[in-house]
Amino acid sequence: MTGLLAVAGLALSAGPAAGFGTPTPQAGPPTISAGGYMTCGIRPSDSNAVCWGNNVSEGPNQSNPPAGVAFTEVSAGYNLGCGIKTDQTLACWGGNASLVGVSYTPPAGTFTHVAAGVNVACGLRTDATIACWGNDAFMQVSGAPAGTFTQLAMGSRYACAFDAGTITCWGDNTYGQKNTPVPPVGLTYTQITTGNFDTCAILSDGTVDCWGRNAFGQNTVPAGTFTKINAGFANVCGLRPDQTITCWGRNLEGENLVPPGTYTDVTVGTFHVCAMRTDNVPVCWGNNAGGRVRPVINMPTTNGTGNPPPPIVVGTPYSYQIATSFVAPAYAWSVVKGSLPPGITLTPGGLLSGTATGSGRYNFTVRASNGYAPTITRTFTTNGPVVFQQSTGTWSVQGGATVSWGTSGDIGVPGDYNGDSLTDFAVFRPSTGTWYVNSGPTVQWGTNGDIPVPADYNGDGVTDIAVFRPSTGIWYVLGGTTVEFGTSGDTPVPGDYDGDGDSDVAVFRPSTGVWYVLTGVAPTGNTAYSTPLALPGVLAWGTAGDIAVPGDYDHNGLTDVAVYRPSTGVWYIRGAIPDFNFGPNQTINWGAPGDIPVPSNYDGDLDTDVAVFRPSTGEWLVRNGLTTVWGGGSDTPVPGYYFP
Repeated sequence: MTGLLAVAGLALSAGPAAGFGTPTPQAGPPTISAGGYMTCGIRPSDSNAVCWGNNVSEGPNQSNPPAGVAFTEVSAGYNLGCGIKTDQTLACWGGNASLVGVSYTPPAGTFTHVAAGVNVACGLRTDATIACWGNDAFMQVSGAPAGTFTQLAMGSRYACAFDAGTITCWGDNTYGQKNTPVPPVGLTYTQITTGNFDTCAILSDGTVDCWGRNAFGQNTVPAGTFTKINAGFANVCGLRPDQTITCWGRNLEGENLVPPGTYTDVTVGTFHVCAMRTDNVPVCWGNNAGGRVRPVINMPTTNGTGNPPPPIVVGTPYSYQIATSFVAPAYAWSVVKGSLPPGITLTPGGLLSGTATGSGRYNFTVRASNGYAPTITRTFTTNGPVVFQQSTGTWSVQGGATVSWGTSGDIGVPGDYNGDSLTDFAVFRPSTGTWYVNSGPTVQWGTNGDIPVPADYNGDGVTDIAVFRPSTGIWYVLGGTTVEFGTSGDTPVPGDYDGDGDSDVAVFRPSTGVWYVLTGVAPTGNTAYSTPLALPGVLAWGTAGDIAVPGDYDHNGLTDVAVYRPSTGVWYIRGAIPDFNFGPNQTINWGAPGDIPVPSNYDGDLDTDVAVFRPSTGEWLVRNGLTTVWGGGSDTPVPGYYFP
């Protein structure tokens, strides 16, 4: 699955973005807001509120804004969402319904700003006074100060307001988050933000003070100046004068790994961050539990099982509902590449159904979009057994033609080099560093000793020509930048480990069984993606002699770290990476000494199948699938989708 975090065509916000720690906007409303379990924004086409993420935990309907209502501002709190409608009245949704006597219905009147928190929200009226509603367990409602203010920020169990350099806070003070320090002589505070139990403010010289809970170093502010700041659960992010973002504090799930680029706003949630780029594209990163960074297809929390679709069989009635983590308004599905098997249709609601009338292999990509929430895609594909005879340069496809492409000594590098969803026959000639692609380019890229590492490094759906140079540990991607990552003896294992839609640079060190993954970096210069999930950059998984077999074994759209142990025929698949919402670790006995692991998608569902090729018999043994005889002896297995 490709989760595209970038959505084009949004109105640029001139003020700070509203989030879990919500500062008052200055010259304009934010267009995206990161909350505790969800993210919300305003759709440019009709100004309707759009939310995605978890719609259950601690706040039913927290991602379900009113339909058909135009907003000028939205605020995603911890489990409560609120917005200002175009007539300046308020609307709220979500909140913990089990709290006795607590109402999330906002007061009447007109407002200029609203900030949602944990079962409570506050707003600035048009007369600059403060009104709060919801849970009052820590006097977050009844303790609201009288008077007029210019800024407002809602924390976890407290809130702060600002006017003329003076900060006034009310509610819980367990960690001293209300104890505003005296600014240095000659300086005043100009902007505030509140997180879970910590508060930050910008001083008139652009530096930042933070106080309150400091469990993750969120009070240790980086040097330099900031124009805007936003605090979340345990980390803080700030916008620099050069429009870059710096984050500090908790970083257990990649919430401080800011994608390259320049920005106009930043909003921090519980364990994720969103920002508005200067090209009007919102970008999110951090923990993606529940799909709060970008929706996830067929999440167990939304369809009950999370099971991948069954294969489409000719003559057999078929029905499969494609589901996602919560998105409101709902996504509309369409086919954007390839074609459906004859007799099968896809409804805008995501139902694949019908009875297939024609045999063959079909590869098609479906896309879901609602005009604001990150677009997501899923490719349905069927792979078949293919062998490449290196000594003769002959490719043999089961059910297809035998093609001569290459010569003795060439290395097979199949991939979709022209974006037609079909695997192209291709070889890399080590003696000259030349790539030969059937029906494609002939390119000199690399030198003798390089290891070819073709993959889609920029998320455009096309395989990029690339090599890894073991002698220097440098990756060279055609049309992209040069990345130094790895050393002699490492096995390059590119894959989409962080779920951002493109392949990450990664190596497996067979001598130690350690994986090294360079997340958040796109070697071809794509800055639209980020690191949305918590993937360790260094992970011990395997032992000396194991073969790296990365793949998406749990159908969550992410490449899993996995090894095959040839001495025993056992597969060890690392589960729950990078997010803890998916399957556990798997140990699978499949294969025997001498077998070659050939993991791929053989049955047209959404995950990688465990499979081996047995050279002694030419058998392809697919777990939970068919056993096929194709090739043998010195043939090299190269599974791929070659023919429609």
